Amino acid sequence: MPHTIHTLSIIFNLRLNQNDLEAFRGAVIAVADKSNELFHNHNNQEDEGEANKFHYRYPLIHYRIQNHSASLFGINEGAVAIDKLLRSKAFKDFKINGRPVQLNLVERQENSSFALSLNAKKQQYTYRIYNYLPLTPDNYHQYKALPNFIQKVEFIEKLLANHLVAFAHGVNWEFPKNRRLEVCIQDIDRIKKTGVLGVQMMAFDLVFSSNALLPDRLGIGRKAAFGFGWIYRLE
Repeated sequence: MPHTIHTLSIIFNLRLNQNDLEAFRGAVIAVADKSNELFHNHNNQEDEGEANKFHYRYPLIHYRIQNHSASLFGINEGAVAIDKLLRSKAFKDFKINGRPVQLNLVERQENSSFALSLNAKKQQYTYRIYNYLPLTPDNYHQYKALPNFIQKVEFIEKLLANHLVAFAHGVNWEFPKNRRLEVCIQDIDRIKKTGVLGVQMMAFDLVFSSNALLPDRLGIGRKAAFGFGWIYRLE
């Protein structure tokens, strides 16, 4: 059975580059309801201690740069929270790096009933994913130690499948018991080093096929909340 989710993507008139993204995120959090953990993914329970300061879960609100402009992407409760923030007129008091900014909405794309599905193995969809960050500090060394490119592709393929499973868990999507998630990397367009919050990481632009039907602009992998690893389906 398909699993329905709600997605919302908005783009503002604010021009940004990658170095501005953390400041944009902080500015949105500043005008949002601080009690809504979806915007910052911190644990608001003061007695949880340092070890439980963050929620280690799939983020339902993503901060992005799209067409060189500030953008937000939300899923389910995240989409509802973004819409509520827009309706509250909170963005009238928006400041970034202490500077007042007149923030206007220039694009809104919403799908209140996208049907996720996991098809039979022969029913495949093809996707392109940009700036995908599959590697942690630990498995980076495993990846670099592999003796050939074929094994490295297989390694990334497994991580890609794991990140799709993490997304499924994050939106309470249970795969049918008689179906198995299939992921196959078809091409790697680019591998590059990119700075992520002051840390250099390996980012992949690649094309993959899967029997999972996924929405456009979905983000997966490490730092998906900061605009990395978002997907478009190829016709």
